[in-house]
Amino acid sequence: MGVLGQRQTGKTTLVRQICGDGYLTLDDAEQLIAAREAPKAFLKRGRHPFAIDECQLAPELFPALKLHVQEHPRKGQFILTGSVRFSARKPIRESLTGRIQLLELHPMTIAEAQGREAPNLVREVTRGFRFFQKQVHERSRSLTLERALGFLETGGLPGICFFRDSAARRPRFASHLDTILGRDLKLVSETDHPVLKMRELLALLARHQGEPIAWSDLSRRARISTASLQKLVRAFEALFLIRRVLPVGDTRKDSFFLEDQGIATYLAPGGLIQSELVRLVFSQMFPHLDLHDPGGVTVHRFETRNGALVPLVFQSAARTIGMIPIALESPDKKTIASARSFLRHEPTAQVLVLTRGSECLEFEDGLWVLPITGVM
Repeated sequence: MGVLGQRQTGKTTLVRQICGDGYLTLDDAEQLIAAREAPKAFLKRGRHPFAIDECQLAPELFPALKLHVQEHPRKGQFILTGSVRFSARKPIRESLTGRIQLLELHPMTIAEAQGREAPNLVREVTRGFRFFQKQVHERSRSLTLERALGFLETGGLPGICFFRDSAARRPRFASHLDTILGRDLKLVSETDHPVLKMRELLALLARHQGEPIAWSDLSRRARISTASLQKLVRAFEALFLIRRVLPVGDTRKDSFFLEDQGIATYLAPGGLIQSELVRLVFSQMFPHLDLHDPGGVTVHRFETRNGALVPLVFQSAARTIGMIPIALESPDKKTIASARSFLRHEPTAQVLVLTRGSECLEFEDGLWVLPITGVM
């Protein structure tokens, strides 16, 4: 099994709890040298399940792993963790294809930080409005919007988010990014851009989360060639720093969200309340949906030439759910028109209009109006 995710999401804590003494990390220089120089012998060091942390640092391990699994075809022998998507490194991708199940760890959500069970929105929506309304009321009573918005500052990286003082968090965010951009990025992309330049690019993406990207405009703002820019963005994706949002409808431009909104606020503090609500909903909904359909959830943005907009569309094999967060107590005509336009495009989908109010309303079939905190 592979346990993947951005640094500081809790991969090490999880696998150490599972494997105990059968755990080694390649962040240890001695273990890294052993894995690179004698990979076959290294694989015999630990008892099963044998956890190898930050395994992407030793690509020499993966051909040896492939041979070992071919000779000893038993499930559950190894747990590999990585802060780089395995698909981004050719030796890993070619050795593990069809031989590994992947689990991605996301930054913590508000529900996790509060010790609550993460909502299963697909199941709740499928059971109908009355059932969903009850769940929404229970959750909205325990969470204010002000407290939820505070999550955008702390983020969900366990090693950082529990420092309530922003002065204590800032150097930790800085160190975290220096490690990823100064060290890990070299594993997936050859670049001569300094860390400061890459931080500036990431800050630009943070400032315009969820907005369609015009590569030529972003290239001009970042003062990086379009080819280099796209290469760096792919590297950011490979390091779990950002997630691509695919276009649906008339637009053909991708957009992005940062995986951890604490990093986003650190890089680009402040913003309009509407954009704050959209990134808040993204940061909570994607991990919850992916938990119940791991690896099977994609996020899209629906927009038409006539101005209809559903900024978040979560699609899985089980259900398509569009979400429209708005900074109003109740939806206006334009919001309802956007929801109806999307439902004409996706007749079997569900649209949730998420407001700052407290009302739960089944506006019509497939279109519900709910308080934003009720889905978190």
